[in-house]
Amino acid sequence: MSAKAIREVTGKLMLREQLARDTPGRETIRSAAVNETTDWDKLLAANPWLATERLVAKPDQLIKRRGQLGLVAINLDYEGAKAWIKERMGSELKIGSATGILRQFVIEPFVKHEQSDEYYVCMYATPTADIVLFHHEGGVDIGDVDAKASKLELPVGGDGLTAELLAPLLSQVPADRQACVLNFVLLLTTDRGGGGGGGSFAVRCQRFKLAVVGFTVVSTTAACNHQPPPLTGC
Repeated sequence: MSAKAIREVTGKLMLREQLARDTPGRETIRSAAVNETTDWDKLLAANPWLATERLVAKPDQLIKRRGQLGLVAINLDYEGAKAWIKERMGSELKIGSATGILRQFVIEPFVKHEQSDEYYVCMYATPTADIVLFHHEGGVDIGDVDAKASKLELPVGGDGLTAELLAPLLSQVPADRQACVLNFVLLLTTDRGGGGGGGSFAVRCQRFKLAVVGFTVVSTTAACNHQPPPLTGC
């Protein structure tokens, strides 16, 4: 089966829809898509939280390491986010040998946190195993996650992801946060009722099965008050 990349705003909507309503941090998973045809008054009317919260603005075009490229603006009000996006909308961007035009942006709530509050988790499926990558230092400076992250392989047809299997990956997370982060990662792979069951989490589990997702990243997860909301997911 072929795979297709999706925008961050779509990934966050899918994640929010698949999480139970009482999931810690679920209420922070909000985003507004902006493109060249966006009517800013209608956008505000459809998303009134834009007028009352501090915001983050960034391109939503599958660009890696946006923070390092100066493509993430934080702690803005609505007018500030609008001005930042308008200044960059339609501009040319070159990354390595690739050149493109910025036409898609996303605005989301700004969650104040320290760098030490950020974590990285990635889950993806292969023909023979499901893979979980985790690193205790997330954020814009995470670098080469394939080289740095701890890796857990779950053979297809096995018992699936459990707290016992996941716990060693979190060994460098502060002790008072390990339970919170562990529970959040498990929430990504269990059904709405919290049930388990055997088999591949990318196939059997409700989050992935309903969304038909074979690869997901929550690349900066902040443990704020021990309730981690996804800040960047795709």
